Parts: sequence; C-alpha cells; structure tokens
Amino acid sequence: GMVVLDGAQTSMTVAGLVGVADRGVGKVTISAGGELDANGPSLDVGINAGSDGSIVVTGPDSLLSVATWIPMTVGVSGRGSVVVKDQAQVFSTQGVVVALRDGSTGSISISDAGTLFEAHSMLFGELPIPGPPTGGGAGTITVQNSGKLRLRAALHIRNSTANPSVIIDNGQIAVGTGAFGPPGSLRVSENGT
Repeated sequence: GMVVLDGAQTSMTVAGLVGVADRGVGKVTISAGGELDANGPSLDVGINAGSDGSIVVTGPDSLLSVATWIPMTVGVSGRGSVVVKDQAQVFSTQGVVVALRDGSTGSISISDAGTLFEAHSMLFGELPIPGPPTGGGAGTITVQNSGKLRLRAALHIRNSTANPSVIIDNGQIAVGTGAFGPPGSLRVSENGT
C-alpha cells in the first residue's frame, strides 16, 4: 500500500501502531510541507521477511515526528529504508534501530543542506534493552551533501551477520549535545558515546 502526505495543509497523526510493509510492499511519502506524527507504541519499516517498506521525507518543512514508546525500527525482518532529503526533517524522541534481525536490510539516507535527522540514539542490529541477541542484518547509514544526523546519546555499531556501515560524504554526524563538526565529520561530544 501507499500513503502520500503532500502539501503544507496535509498532516496525519497516528496514535496506534505504524507498520510500513508488514507483508509485501509499502511506502509512505511526506513532501512539500506534509507531516506525519507517529505517537503510538512503535513505527516499524519492513516488518516480516520478504517485505519491502520505505519512508521518503522530502522538501522544505516536510516532517516525520516519532514519539513512540519503543525505538523506530528500519528493517525488522524484511527490507526497510528511510530517505530524508531537500531540507526535510525527522525527529525521534527514542532511538532508531537499523536492520534488527538476521536476514533483514535497513538503510537510512540523509542528504542536502538544511536536512536534519535527530534521534536519541542509533543502533545496528540490537535493541537498547536487555534481551537475547537478534542477529542483526545488513545496515547502512549514509549522510551526504551537507545533510546532518544528530544523535543525542549514542551511535552503536556492532558486529552482525552482515557488516554495518556508516558513510559520511560531505555530511555531518554529531553524537552528544555539542556542535556539529566540519563537513565530512563525525564528532562525539558532551554526553555522547
């Protein structure tokens, strides 16, 4: 299925579970000032094996706001992707998990000046709570063309069944509460790990 939120007067607030591609293909597009507020238990992209889910947030004033109870997951057991570009913004009060389970694929792409993705933390192939190992899949984070990723607490890159990767191509990643470094940098500062 597909959901399109296009234009400054177009918004959606969801207080329940948000699943993009439980089975099959699912896509959410937020553009031209549209807004999606996910305020329920979780937001998951690419849930079951064989699923293919994506969220695209594009254009000035376009916003994905995630205030779920547990971390947003991009690639649970399937294929999940989030693309943020052209001055759009994503804010998450919780962390973001990329490629959670064995066999999953998760990717996050952040590009262009004025584009910001901010979250508490970002983790590859693991949940930020105690529990049995999930295996972890193939996870990639790409920050390019002056896009910015702000993680208020931590960036966890762990060994998983496929090598996770963080690509910085003239983008900026800041971990902690300090300032961003120069283009092409990863800066860890106050309260960051």
